[in-house]
Amino acid sequence: MVSGALVHCSDDPASPGGGTADAEADVASSSDSSTTDGDFADTNAADATPADANAEACAPTTIFSCEFHYRAERQACTPDAPDASIPRTACPKGCTGGACNTTCDPATTIVDQSTTNDHLVVVGQWQSFTSTTTGVLEKIDIRPNAFGGIAGNLIVYLGEGVSGPVLQTQAYSIASVSGGPYQEFTLTAGVPVQTGQKYTWQLTGATDFYLSTNNPYAGGISGAGASTDLVFRAHVAACR
Repeated sequence: MVSGALVHCSDDPASPGGGTADAEADVASSSDSSTTDGDFADTNAADATPADANAEACAPTTIFSCEFHYRAERQACTPDAPDASIPRTACPKGCTGGACNTTCDPATTIVDQSTTNDHLVVVGQWQSFTSTTTGVLEKIDIRPNAFGGIAGNLIVYLGEGVSGPVLQTQAYSIASVSGGPYQEFTLTAGVPVQTGQKYTWQLTGATDFYLSTNNPYAGGISGAGASTDLVFRAHVAACR
């Protein structure tokens, strides 16, 4: 006996067995398609596994570092994450080795720019400096020309110039005095500083300062230009 299902080759659905062969072909095609889709689904699932594993491995590994006067917390596998997403803890006494400082020594003078050859009007009334100690900036001595009396604000900025973040602002008033003696500005709240970081003080209300036009201080510049340094002293308590 010969099976019609095996030997029938007619494309006419009306011919004996024609519809049956087409239906069998459709079933076979559907089966192949289902198998292929399943293979893709398995492959995608496998690809997702390493990514999930990496995400889980990242969470427990934390790196603590000092960024300015903050203790920053970063995940080891995402060192370049946007700054806004990084948890930070303010360190009032500065930061060392990824930890906030807790103990400070008495303040010492870290900058003594006492050289002067003139007193002039200074645009912006500011001077930058580089901290050589990690700790707390407690006092700044400045020689403004206060003849006739002056009043305004002492402002401390992060970075060089007066466009950076403001770290401290406090009002002052000086009675008329001639000769431009040092005026001591004790900060009402100490400003945490880091070794090697630049900071800027600005004395608004004053226009004329004792200074040197010979660039005696390499650690900063003034509003009068890169070769002019105002007369000042910065006092920092080293902390650890």
